[in-house]
Amino acid sequence: GRYDITFTKGTLTVAKKALESSMIADIDPLIYIGTPYTPEPAVIFNGMTLIKGTDYTLSYENNVNPGTATLIVTATANCNYSGTASKNFTINKKEIEQGFIGTIETLTYTGKAQTPEPTITFNDMTLVKGTDYLISYTNNVNVGTATYIIRGVGFYSGSASKTFTIQKKALTVTADDKSVTFGDDAPEYTVTYDGFVNNETEAVLGGNLAIYCLYEKNKNSSSEYIIMPSGLTSSNYAITFANGKLTVSKKEMEEGFIADIEDLTYNGLAQKPEPVLTFNGLTLVENTDYTVVYANNKNAGTGTVTITGKGSFVGTVSKNFT
Repeated sequence: GRYDITFTKGTLTVAKKALESSMIADIDPLIYIGTPYTPEPAVIFNGMTLIKGTDYTLSYENNVNPGTATLIVTATANCNYSGTASKNFTINKKEIEQGFIGTIETLTYTGKAQTPEPTITFNDMTLVKGTDYLISYTNNVNVGTATYIIRGVGFYSGSASKTFTIQKKALTVTADDKSVTFGDDAPEYTVTYDGFVNNETEAVLGGNLAIYCLYEKNKNSSSEYIIMPSGLTSSNYAITFANGKLTVSKKEMEEGFIADIEDLTYNGLAQKPEPVLTFNGLTLVENTDYTVVYANNKNAGTGTVTITGKGSFVGTVSKNFT
């Protein structure tokens, strides 16, 4: 032939495959946990699954807080791939759960809205009011079951609630001690209150105050009587009634109690006219209310009857007779 053919070998250069985002499997949305997320999706090219550490390494950006995080795949130096590729994934806000919310111990009625602040924790983190959550309250003044609602903000969403108890405030109603003298009208009974809060008064109480005492004018002879209050009610106060004491002093004998004694005629014997004693319309009874002693009561002249109080009466008075 006309040509002398010489064959010369050529070189086929196989370039490294540049990494592409499409090689990286999608990453499902995640939920904020307060620590870095490091997902490891499959990296595949032409049906081949690349090997982490041999073909590529992983790094991350913005992979803690809610929002868009980025996974970066970087080819290793001695592999068939080059460059970097990235894949975004979503970190969603964490929904507030009831289990995050600390318990509030039972409180006592104060007459004001009570706003205790529970501890809110998640994943060993203590959440910060105003930054991570807001708190509101319902039914938090009067005795009963109050509710506190935690609403997520910042990295948190949704809301959850718990309840706490407001118990009754102790209130003591004490009958005031009183004193009278036998024969006096019953005093005006009064009470003293101990335990009101927030400038409240007895006006907030229900029921009707009743004060009972056995003392009756002219009829009783005891030196002391119990004064017993009762009748008041309250939804916010736990009422305890405390008794008071009425002290009755003995009545001092007066000459005016003794009626005039008519003149008597000498008869040679000791004469003992029976005096008539009255007080507050009552006729006093000898040996119950008083005792009698006579003097100069035999011979003509001026005799004397001496009255000494007894029982509800005290003191000594005298009356002359002729």
